[in-house]
Amino acid sequence: EENFTQMRNLAATVVEHFDQLEVRIGELRTSTGSAPAQIDSLALTYPESALVTLRTYPAQISTLLGAAEKAVAEGRSTAATDKSKAVPYARLAEDTVRQARSLVDQISNARAAFEQANANTQKALSSISSDISDAQRLGRGDHVIAARKADAEAAVAYATGNSVDPIRAFNQLTTAENALDAALAAVRSAEENWRRAQQLVERNRAAAHASITEADAYVDRYSRFIPQQARTQLAAAKGSFAQATNTAN
Repeated sequence: EENFTQMRNLAATVVEHFDQLEVRIGELRTSTGSAPAQIDSLALTYPESALVTLRTYPAQISTLLGAAEKAVAEGRSTAATDKSKAVPYARLAEDTVRQARSLVDQISNARAAFEQANANTQKALSSISSDISDAQRLGRGDHVIAARKADAEAAVAYATGNSVDPIRAFNQLTTAENALDAALAAVRSAEENWRRAQQLVERNRAAAHASITEADAYVDRYSRFIPQQARTQLAAAKGSFAQATNTAN
């Protein structure tokens, strides 16, 4: 019923909505004009390997905006005879513009994201090093621990190499440390496992809080277009985070 009401309301104002979409498309095209220069400035600090994905974004944005413009043009033509049939074109254009906006934001926020990932990577390197030492000391003869230790050492090698994507490095370190911690649990003392669990809780708490904050901002920015399922999942995440935070140690 809610969805039907939204479609009916959009049909009544679909022409004005196309006007708004054209403004947003124009703004994004202007923003995209400086994107290559923004990425080039990052190359002064970060290796090219960290920028490979970002360098594909300007072309993707241009393609998305072209598709949005086409949807708007076809929607306007359809609205001239039937506004209700123009609604799908409006929704298609909205979704395409949203995708383009996301890529523009990722370029704009890339430096901050890299800096945060670098800081997280340094903490993760310090933390995983103790796990590798424990694996060397406690895991002799255990094939699972040996395999997890090798994965952890590979993650460290990548994170400390010359061509590093800091976001990828942090993700690899986190995955490798979680797996190695799980493999070491059986051979560590109860007190040691408790200490490690506390450290992992704090690290994962920070990561969860950052993800929830980012999702919250995204939903707030695109509130009109966010489906109820996404809002429900975000509310569940907030509830789980609050419950975990309030749980007694």
